[in-house]
Amino acid sequence: MKKLCLDNEYLTEFRTDVIKCDRNKDGTFSVVLKDSYFYPESSGQTGDHGFIGDTNVIDVVIIDDEIVHVADKAIEGTNVNCTIDWKRRFDHMQQHTAQHMLSGIIEDKYGIKTVSFHMGEEDSSIETDVRTITEDRIDEIETLVNDAIFKNIEVKKYFTEEEVEGVRKKVNIKGPKRVIAIEGVDVSYCSGTHVNNTGEIGIFKITGIDKVRKNIRLHFKCGYRALNDYRKNLKITNALKKILTRDEDSIIVGVETLIEREKKLQKRIKGYRLRELESFAGSIEEKIYKNELEGYEDEEIRYIQSLLIDRGIESIIRNRDTNRVFITVNEDRNDEFKALIDEMKYKFGIKGGGSKGRFQLMLNGQGEEIWYRFVDLLK
Repeated sequence: MKKLCLDNEYLTEFRTDVIKCDRNKDGTFSVVLKDSYFYPESSGQTGDHGFIGDTNVIDVVIIDDEIVHVADKAIEGTNVNCTIDWKRRFDHMQQHTAQHMLSGIIEDKYGIKTVSFHMGEEDSSIETDVRTITEDRIDEIETLVNDAIFKNIEVKKYFTEEEVEGVRKKVNIKGPKRVIAIEGVDVSYCSGTHVNNTGEIGIFKITGIDKVRKNIRLHFKCGYRALNDYRKNLKITNALKKILTRDEDSIIVGVETLIEREKKLQKRIKGYRLRELESFAGSIEEKIYKNELEGYEDEEIRYIQSLLIDRGIESIIRNRDTNRVFITVNEDRNDEFKALIDEMKYKFGIKGGGSKGRFQLMLNGQGEEIWYRFVDLLK
């Protein structure tokens, strides 16, 4: 199997013969062509999309050393015109070459090795072998990558059976190996698609940092992905400037001020609500309180019950908003009620449990019948 697309990544249209077209269990079709310039998923890079005739190619993979095109319907005809989705192909070329530059620069300048590479639909990422990284270091890396991009360095691509001096990562491959060489930046073996000159990548931006297996993972975007990301963030920034009536440099302070005000307001509201709940609980005189309530949070119902049991009042309350039942009895009746509730759970298939005289259950579709049975339990 040969990836013909590597002979010319910029070729987007070709004609060839259909070798086979088999229906898959999910209703898609697996198509094998005599010659294919579609790129199949490999080397951390997702496969091409496009068309075989008027049939949509939704994925390209390698199966049993064959390039298989996953199509959404059967192919009509045996000699077909094929079109590759150039926007997707070029995007992948930009992301992949940018990854080589990022990995080459961080290893050369900082000794940070790349463990793995993933190209996603929204962003791409590399897992590194370091556990921490500073914001200043991220800024430095971004600048170095962009400096190299703007130099518009030729991206050399060739096959060789010889070991290449200065290659970033050695591989154990029999036969010719494809080399991607960016002078002064990176030399790697790779069978993915790449741009011809670094200037085609456009701007490069690290968009996120997280951890995987305790290692730092860097998320990045370049080219049109970076442009679209900037447009989205600029719209958010401009909207916040308008809402907060602040300039760009003071947006964060404005948001922090609003959050702090919200916290204080919620604290005051909670205080008022607690006094309201305490007044409600204090007005209950029954020895056993049974009721259905609306407009209460589950935590508020539990608080009411804790106030009641402190006064020796057992209770069963149904929250009609969440369809949950809360039962609170004196602890010396815990075993008695646990057995009764377990019996009801088994009989009606409901979920719940509890201990120390506090129980919570989730009613199912038989809610009304089950609720009245629980009411009868508490005597």
